[in-house]
Amino acid sequence: MLLNQGTKIYFSELGNNNFLYPNKENYFILEENIEVQFLGLLNSEKFKAFKMLHENKIKVFWILLWLMEWKRKFKKRKGINSPFSISSKLKKERKSSDEFEFMLNKLSLEEIIALKLEITTRVLGGKYYGFQLWAAIPKVVKDALMLYAISASNTDSDAAELLNMPTTRFVMLKNAYKSREYFKQMLEEFKK
Repeated sequence: MLLNQGTKIYFSELGNNNFLYPNKENYFILEENIEVQFLGLLNSEKFKAFKMLHENKIKVFWILLWLMEWKRKFKKRKGINSPFSISSKLKKERKSSDEFEFMLNKLSLEEIIALKLEITTRVLGGKYYGFQLWAAIPKVVKDALMLYAISASNTDSDAAELLNMPTTRFVMLKNAYKSREYFKQMLEEFKK
């Protein structure tokens, strides 16, 4: 992506659990247009992370989304995963809406999982007796990551890169988790 001259760029700092956060007091203004690669990091204050070369090192920087002025340099590539979107699928099934996604975006992942568990246990009287929650959570989270990676990428190799794994392993896991079947109806509509 291309960031325009005059854009305010924030440096990173280590924070809670050794995660990178934007340092709101330490920033600089771009003196020229520059090509950057955005990362999948977005914090609750609407800062988006990207990496670029700075002082002969690749570093992570942040930009406020509402200040971001970028242009696509190339046409968007189309690939095998292009038609897949979890958001679109859920909206078509009337399980989601723009308003719901806006509210959901305000919650942390931990809050979303805890809220989902609380809501589903209301039917069971508030208890999950007999369910192996602790053992099941890693598989549930990995399944969600697979669906997200497919939705957020154009090809399997892009999805594998997003999850920092070899493409062959990604394809094997995609088949094991049956992730493609989740988007089966969308794929059929796309082929028409």
